Amino acid sequence: MKGPDMKSHSYFPILAVLVLAAVQLASGTPLDDYIAKPDESYTYSIIKTAKGLGYTAYILEMTSQSWRRKDEVDRPLWKHWLTIVRPANAAGDKALLWINGGSNKRSAPDSADKMLVGIALSAGSVVADLKMVPNQPLMFPDGGRPRSEDGIIAYTFSKCVATGDKSWPL
Repeated sequence: MKGPDMKSHSYFPILAVLVLAAVQLASGTPLDDYIAKPDESYTYSIIKTAKGLGYTAYILEMTSQSWRRKDEVDRPLWKHWLTIVRPANAAGDKALLWINGGSNKRSAPDSADKMLVGIALSAGSVVADLKMVPNQPLMFPDGGRPRSEDGIIAYTFSKCVATGDKSWPL
């Protein structure tokens, strides 16, 4: 007499992995949860429209989100400058989004960056430049000093570990 059918047992690890993957996808990650959370603060307004040789540039002031509360960070409302370059020869439905840094102390750009205009004209595609990502510098009540870039990332991961609140990391 033969032992148990080994062929049917060989499918168990594959089935287990598929079930675990489905559970993970169904529950989502903290990033999935954050992105899916409604945020009523999102808004934008066109500050300036500028026509150039073969393109139109739009400079917008955009509020992207509320991040944390006022008692947790000095500027919970995130503001950005968004410059969109639309070439006259734009074709297709693809665009390039350049996510850029910079400090929130800057005023609105006067015009579109020449490099972005060149890319838009060469590619025949819309190009957008989103500045002030992340918003910085930020002050935290228990942080002692203004933080930018890696300092914000380190602080927010430390808060996540200390509090267990997975919405802290940037």
